[in-house]
Amino acid sequence: MSRYVDDSAELAKRLEDDIEAVISKYWPTWVKSRVKSQDVALLTPRIKDKQKRPTSSFTVNLSGDRRGQWYRFSQSVGGGSLALLFYGKHGNVPSSKSDWADAYAMAREFLGITQHREETADDRAELDKRRDQEKKDREDRDRRETEKRAQRDARRTFSAQEIWSEAQPLRGSQGEAYLVGRGIPPIEAWPWDCSNTLRFHPSLDYELDRTVGRMPAVVAAVLDPFGKLIAVWQIYMDQRKPVKAAIENPKVGRGPAAGGAVRVGGDAERVGGCEGLETGVAIWALEGFRMPIWPMLSTSGMMAFEPPIFLKRLSIFHDGDKGLFQNGRLLKPPGQNAGDVLAERMAAIGVGTNRNEMPILGDGLDLLQTRNEIERTK
Repeated sequence: MSRYVDDSAELAKRLEDDIEAVISKYWPTWVKSRVKSQDVALLTPRIKDKQKRPTSSFTVNLSGDRRGQWYRFSQSVGGGSLALLFYGKHGNVPSSKSDWADAYAMAREFLGITQHREETADDRAELDKRRDQEKKDREDRDRRETEKRAQRDARRTFSAQEIWSEAQPLRGSQGEAYLVGRGIPPIEAWPWDCSNTLRFHPSLDYELDRTVGRMPAVVAAVLDPFGKLIAVWQIYMDQRKPVKAAIENPKVGRGPAAGGAVRVGGDAERVGGCEGLETGVAIWALEGFRMPIWPMLSTSGMMAFEPPIFLKRLSIFHDGDKGLFQNGRLLKPPGQNAGDVLAERMAAIGVGTNRNEMPILGDGLDLLQTRNEIERTK
């Protein structure tokens, strides 16, 4: 039986080299932007109120080792150049053998390759040689990436520690006014000294886009299982009012926060765990401050949480998100899925758990705000 030359790597490389043409074919209104020293294509650009530059949840890398890699955050899909070509035509990523066969056929047509020639002994030898080289290159690249990641994490942890040392007491600051404005009780009502966990920075640079200038921010300490500060969580505010800054991502972390948490209320053998910082403080207040609540800052943070050795029970408060519809299937809501993964991981290491239902499309902060409104109308 005849075998054809495996040209998959060549097709992917040629598509990456001409990725701008792929983008222009299906998204002709795309614009080029600069994000974290990398060129990216914004495929569905728009300018939000009070923003100077276009943004998009659908981006393609145009430079560096990840050229041709793309992600559409609003639909949680992404991939390489071949998947992008297929997605442009069909609206979904290839997921079956027939899909991938169609994707390769599309690539050959797009690149003007009309014939698929039969494989020879020399072709097979060249393929084996290329695969061996690709394996070696991949291993070298992974090793370099691991080393770079470790160095970057160390630098970002040092940066987070510097920011934490510069931060001021939260009490009486614009940061406290922001939390109170969101319905959270003032610090004077808290039965705990928050100075080692929550602070205020009057003029903090915005790492994602330093052209926006410096802004005041609530700063929270993210601790690892051993109680070491590994990152900070920052809520940027308007320079004049105690409200969130009018930027695309006013809540961002700095430092490698995976596995850590913000220990609102201190340490205890039993604590609660949740996603957001304000949500955590709100649940702590709703619970009558009877146990600490530890925000893990994201669904991925919940799934990666590493408990300290003294923790015996974790009460899980997941957000009440909507389910996701992807590739014809209804997926579990992100918050519920993160809570399930967290509960399974805790059970595997002997930490007891219990679950707390949150309102549909809401969280603990929504519950506190509702309670505050009911009390005001009494």
